[in-house]
Amino acid sequence: MREKILPSDRVLAVLTCALVFFGIVMVYDASYPHGLAHYGDGWYFAKRQIFSAALGLICFRVCSRLD
Repeated sequence: MREKILPSDRVLAVLTCALVFFGIVMVYDASYPHGLAHYGDGWYFAKRQIFSAALGLICFRVCSRLD
């Protein structure tokens, strides 16, 4: 049986996604010169942040499906 999604759940999900996106942008902005100088890729740290956010989203979805 599927539970009903409350409006407050949607608001919380949207705010969480907005904060994650904002965090990725801030990591990119703050680390671009360092990543370019030391790793040859300005997106080095932002890619790692995106990977971690995606992994966290996958874990969230798996855990939310558990009873």
